[in-house]
Amino acid sequence: KKINTDCDKTDGFVITHGTDTMEETAYFLDLTVKCDKPVVMVGAMRPSTSMSADGPFNLYNAVVTAADKASANRGVLVVMNDTVLDGRDVTKTNTTNVATFKSVNYGPLGYIHNGKIDYQRTPARKHTSDTPFDVSKLNELPKVGIVYNYANASDLPAKALVDAGY
Repeated sequence: KKINTDCDKTDGFVITHGTDTMEETAYFLDLTVKCDKPVVMVGAMRPSTSMSADGPFNLYNAVVTAADKASANRGVLVVMNDTVLDGRDVTKTNTTNVATFKSVNYGPLGYIHNGKIDYQRTPARKHTSDTPFDVSKLNELPKVGIVYNYANASDLPAKALVDAGY
């Protein structure tokens, strides 16, 4: 909601986020943000106490990306490890490697070198601010039940969620 409300007041947005759920948040925002300005998500794989913490430089690169006019109209972007990724296609592929985030099926949108972005492709799906997903009237997000499944699994967990009102 805040991004949609403040879209006309700023040149872009940088959102710091933990990496465990960054891909889900990026996808959700890409579907619900009605703003053509850059929305950049960033995180770190190494703690700030690490000898080679990646957070400060990732944050710098996220600001560079949000400030670049070429980043507009690309949807939500994820910036990590000198790489600009499409928030709709990004996947965390490793729990420890700094190069964990990838757009497996499409590759990165671009790379950041010395404070400049080299965009190499456009997002596979055109971002539009005319999204049918409107969160402006929501005061809270709906509950979402998660069912872990595997071959020959019981239907009991799914039935329990349905019975509980999910």
